[in-house]
Amino acid sequence: MAKTRNNRLITEYFPSAEKSAKTRPRRLTSKDLALEQESLKRSFISKKKDPTHFLVDEIEGKGKGVISLVHIPQGNFICEYAGDLIKMEEAKGREKQYEADGAGCYMYYFEWNKQKLCLDATIPSGRIGRLINHSRKSPNCRTKLFVLNNKPHLIFLALRDIMPNEELLYDYGETDREAIKTHPWLAST
Repeated sequence: MAKTRNNRLITEYFPSAEKSAKTRPRRLTSKDLALEQESLKRSFISKKKDPTHFLVDEIEGKGKGVISLVHIPQGNFICEYAGDLIKMEEAKGREKQYEADGAGCYMYYFEWNKQKLCLDATIPSGRIGRLINHSRKSPNCRTKLFVLNNKPHLIFLALRDIMPNEELLYDYGETDREAIKTHPWLAST
């Protein structure tokens, strides 16, 4: 159909579905988003790297802490708590040695496949998970066991939406009365 100066085609005002599907951003289904998150976790864990949208900074009264520079939606992957994966016996020995040396320790105890294990992140590796501070009262992330290539990994997920410039916090889950007595901030923050 030929068009004249005053006679216009309706598709000039309303683009065809085929054309608009090519130009509009693709909307992801919840299944697509879950697959994307799964791929992200696998990629960062296997590359032994953390996402780059974080800042390690001095937090008043706490020392170092991790700040998110971007919005992180609830449920999304944050980073890995990376360290040496060791058995309980070795962990207890290292813990005693760190105490004797007067050094702090960054040890995360957990159970997997009916084994008590520990991720020892005491030796700095450049990974940020070990620097996420504690909050029992207002955590915004949590740890989750993630198995890759039949090896357990601990990852952090957002408990709720995390806003830019917000400090990352999780509940260390300490229940030992002696530890809480020695470190009262475990119960008060």
